[in-house]
Amino acid sequence: MKKAFTLAELLIVLVVLGILAAVLMPVAFQSAPDENVLKFKKANNTLGAAVHQLVSSEQYSLNGNLRFKADGTEHANAKFFCESFADVISTKSVNCSDTTSSPSIEASGDFDTPCKNKQLSQIVASDNVTYWVYATGTAFDDNKNTNNFYDKYKVFCFDVDGINKGEAPFGYGIRIDGKVIPGARAKEWALKSVQKGS
Repeated sequence: MKKAFTLAELLIVLVVLGILAAVLMPVAFQSAPDENVLKFKKANNTLGAAVHQLVSSEQYSLNGNLRFKADGTEHANAKFFCESFADVISTKSVNCSDTTSSPSIEASGDFDTPCKNKQLSQIVASDNVTYWVYATGTAFDDNKNTNNFYDKYKVFCFDVDGINKGEAPFGYGIRIDGKVIPGARAKEWALKSVQKGS
């Protein structure tokens, strides 16, 4: 006589497997990393590393001052910074154009709001994060006081999910000495966990 499972035993096994699947599926989906948070953290690190490279390299700045080209020529335009930034990261496409100064940003230090405006220059990185320089303006130090050495900065933005899609862009101020000042959204996202729902 051959031994085999009965229909009742097979049904019990299927019911148990169904219960396990129902319990484990939400946990599995919740533990998947949040792609936008991962892209933000990578782009945030890329920005810091690229600015550090620009300040440290005699090819892009004079004595660590981003206001001057390596040959000593002074520049205050965003186009040169955009092109230099594109040189030091892995890019898919680059379209750098000049921008005008934006004095309204100076008082509040709000770097996020201007990033919602039209992008005159765009750098699309190999991971599809879009970077752009919004404006040049007067910088401030950490106490919101103007300082002669920090008299120029760039409002720099990036968007992790493509321009004008779900997530709003992140704004930063980049001082001529290479200090990267994150906007409010960037500070908030830097504390986020990469796990969904965290």
